[in-house]
Amino acid sequence: MSPYIEQLQKIEIITRRKLSSLLLGEHDSMEMGEGFDFDEYRDYVYGVDDPRLIDWKISAKIPHRVLLKRFVRNKEIVILVVFDTSASMGLPDTKNILLSACTSLAFSGLEMGDDVGFIEFGDHIKNQLRACKDRDGIYAFLDKAFNKEFDGKTDLLEPLSAITRSYDKGLLFFISDFPTYLLNEELGERLSGLSLNFDIIPLVVYSGINEDIIQPWVEIAVQDSESGDYFQLSDFKHFRDIVREDKNKRDTFFEDLQLQPAYIKDDLDEIIQLFALRRFAR
Repeated sequence: MSPYIEQLQKIEIITRRKLSSLLLGEHDSMEMGEGFDFDEYRDYVYGVDDPRLIDWKISAKIPHRVLLKRFVRNKEIVILVVFDTSASMGLPDTKNILLSACTSLAFSGLEMGDDVGFIEFGDHIKNQLRACKDRDGIYAFLDKAFNKEFDGKTDLLEPLSAITRSYDKGLLFFISDFPTYLLNEELGERLSGLSLNFDIIPLVVYSGINEDIIQPWVEIAVQDSESGDYFQLSDFKHFRDIVREDKNKRDTFFEDLQLQPAYIKDDLDEIIQLFALRRFAR
């Protein structure tokens, strides 16, 4: 078995458990039937599902089974996860954050009864999965995407062309480190046009540098994994200043487009809550 399959399974379990709790809270805060439709009964999974969702009356009628009600939003949409697997996203920590985000968003969508699609890109479209409810297909797609070395440069325009060719509307999670030199007028115009039909959420992943390797009395040369260029770092404060400057440029770019970027870490709670917030708003 691929080492990523086990990781995907763990993330799916955590996602289902946490989203079930959020769904229950959202459903309990509404009048019955508002916003949600009953979908089906299914077996309760210990340690995964919220026990408050168990239907004890139905379970009592069926020997040796504990059943819960599954509710879905009464308005299905397409969840589109567009993610960057260029060289700059290939550091181990960055790759893990990306894997967690892609997996959690996918299974959050499936839990809501939505179709989920993927576009993997770098300097070209590397692979796509047409929006579907195929759990096994999603496992196979993500395993293939992450079970290899990330390479190539970043082209943020390529996936936007692929989106408009294949989809009319949906909830779009656009995941990259968004190099600031690519945040230009053409990209802004394309995103602005796309936002007429898509709810776009830029998810920014940082490719951090370990503070331990940067000492105040030693100047080191750091190579950009995509361009091959070197830049000098004299201490960690210097690095933080560079990161802060890039963040300000990135924030300004997205704010001008009336988009709200989210800076993600390896925190499933944060990603699931972000999904729920934007999904429930639709």
